[in-house]
Amino acid sequence: MKHKILISIPCGPERERWINPQLFDSLIALQWDARFSIFIRNAYGFNRYETARNWAMKQALDYNPDALCQIDNDMTLPAKFADILHESIVSEKDVVGLPSARALLPGGRVTPEARVYAGCVQALVPSGMSLGSGAFHETEYVGTGVMIIRSEVWRKIPRGPWFKWVAADDELSSPIQGEDYAFCDLVRSAGLKVWSHGTIAGHLKTIDITSLIREVAQ
Repeated sequence: MKHKILISIPCGPERERWINPQLFDSLIALQWDARFSIFIRNAYGFNRYETARNWAMKQALDYNPDALCQIDNDMTLPAKFADILHESIVSEKDVVGLPSARALLPGGRVTPEARVYAGCVQALVPSGMSLGSGAFHETEYVGTGVMIIRSEVWRKIPRGPWFKWVAADDELSSPIQGEDYAFCDLVRSAGLKVWSHGTIAGHLKTIDITSLIREVAQ
């Protein structure tokens, strides 16, 4: 029997209503995979990512798929993503996130639990997990760039918000925790498990690449 998969892509506020061509190609390939029945509901018009992600969870409650895949519109999927998706379902992994890289600008903040590469790129890679290993690794936190959420999550946590930013009670409402970490805390508090995978996903960002070396050059 085919696994029913709901895919939701937040298409804003960054590069609103845009999906990168490589991701589009991957979605077409998934549609042809005989193991899955794919439904796609893109999240348009949301000013905050956590709102778009909560909207996707509400769609999952209505559609009741076997799994919800949230994939940001600037991500690219690894060649074996279909196998990772299938294995995560049959092995009953509650939440799976694929590591991806993001720029670390000079003076920028390093995400807790992240590894820094070449002094200018960081990635949320759990301690003890090797990139390229092709294996699942239980962890506390994963990012939301490419996230697979099993139906058991919304059955155990049927009411949101599931994703929310946590801010300090100060004059600036300084961020304490992003919606990805808050979601992982919520999942683990419900007795469910969070997993990373040793296959990295691509992340297309629009940044001033020169700024990564400007401080060194001066």
